[in-house]
Amino acid sequence: MLKTFKKHQKLFSAVILIIYAVVTYIGVLFHEHWYDEAQAWLIVRDNDFAGILDMLKFEGHPPLWYFILFPFVKLGMSFAALSVISWSISVVTAWLVLKKAPFHLGFKTAILFSCGFLFYNSVTARIYCVIVLLLCLLAILYKDRQKHPLLFGLLTGLLAMTHVTMCGLVGIIGIEMLIDFFRGFKANSAKQNLLNTAGLITAGAGVLMLVLPLLSSLSSSSSIEKDELTPAVLLQRFANIFTCIGKSIFPANNSLLLTPLICGIVTLLILSCLFFLRRYKKALTAALVFSVFYFFSTQIIFTIMIPSRASVYLYTLICIFWAAKTSEAPHKTALQPDCSKIHSSLLQKAVQWFVKADRHFEHTISVILCLLCIISIPRGVYQLVRDYFEPYTVESAAAKFLKENLMNENSVLVAYEPTCSALLAAEPALQIYNLGYRDFITYNPYLLGDKQRRKNSESPHPLLNGYQHIYYISISHSNVSEGQAASPVQITPLYEQTIPYADDYIQGYILIYEIFPDQL
Repeated sequence: MLKTFKKHQKLFSAVILIIYAVVTYIGVLFHEHWYDEAQAWLIVRDNDFAGILDMLKFEGHPPLWYFILFPFVKLGMSFAALSVISWSISVVTAWLVLKKAPFHLGFKTAILFSCGFLFYNSVTARIYCVIVLLLCLLAILYKDRQKHPLLFGLLTGLLAMTHVTMCGLVGIIGIEMLIDFFRGFKANSAKQNLLNTAGLITAGAGVLMLVLPLLSSLSSSSSIEKDELTPAVLLQRFANIFTCIGKSIFPANNSLLLTPLICGIVTLLILSCLFFLRRYKKALTAALVFSVFYFFSTQIIFTIMIPSRASVYLYTLICIFWAAKTSEAPHKTALQPDCSKIHSSLLQKAVQWFVKADRHFEHTISVILCLLCIISIPRGVYQLVRDYFEPYTVESAAAKFLKENLMNENSVLVAYEPTCSALLAAEPALQIYNLGYRDFITYNPYLLGDKQRRKNSESPHPLLNGYQHIYYISISHSNVSEGQAASPVQITPLYEQTIPYADDYIQGYILIYEIFPDQL
């Protein structure tokens, strides 16, 4: 049986890849984009390179995802192509995992059907699919990084340009590149030193593209956490990091019993993985530095943990282990506890089991990481199947309704919320006047504070003069009753549609009202 499996392993891998590609592509066909997916598309559509870079201080993200979208958007491709881009990247990454990862096929399969690969990186379209691709490429190239320093530096620089959560890993890779550079400088040829220098400069340029938008966004982005960081708050958030990862990768939010259990298991598995990684000194250092900066980026700078960010933590640990397994000689010192002093036979067996697990540390780490992937599978399946049968968002249906029923030369759409990006991306012919900015905008530029936007919404709006019908769009997390969405005015509800907020497990609504022109 084992010989047959090994003989046909390539065939099994191909079948797994095809199943993965088909299942996720069906998800792409049914997926309605969320407003943060549309935000990046619209920023690229309505700006040149300089304008995109200027927007980064409000977005709080490095520019790589916007640059990847740039040629597709500027060539006039449909907004529906957005998920095809992320799906294509994820399929290439899945192929690399099956082809190159030094793991058992069962572990590889668990990776491909974990929540990130199955839904959050393939069907939804954000930078996280690119992060995982770059992590895999760096893991593959790591053992030959000194032979290909320019390519390794380019991949490192590109990783820096993806997301702030990667700054710790990029930093430790950069330090290692510097050590390799100075250690081999005298022995290397002039050509090799030139290539090493070019690799360092390329990686450094990527780091600058990470740091500069982040520095400018600290005072501009509405997503930056501004609470006072007392020692008690810091301790609480530090203790909460792995709990957040557990909540994000397993759909148990409504279970008072299951949620703490899963979070405890996830925390224990991650800490155990870090302990067994001590056999690889470089890998452990990389994992710890990455974890520290991941903590700062997800608990201090930003405090929103979403499944895609949680899965990125898991995939980073996998790729660190992947690189170590193919390039680093493990440290041979094993645990040698004195079990004779332990009086409990049950505790003796537990210690002996743990020592055995440490002795077979490579297998143990693989099992731990595989279990973490398996734990996340139900969430990915749940979201994917739900996306097949229910709208992930309602903006596409609402955009169609607006175009077919309300829009003509005598009508105009107005909104207060900045979450209308998906409406405008789904139907480019629509225009929405934002009451807060007193202008027609397609994406949220984050320029005004909430108080100023509220004040502006009550000011005269000369651009609306001449329209016979004014329709107010409201997107809410609760069912807004008549008269509440744009309250100083009397409004009549015309359209209401439930939004299944997939990550929050609550119901939201989109409502469209008619406002009489003399009330604005």
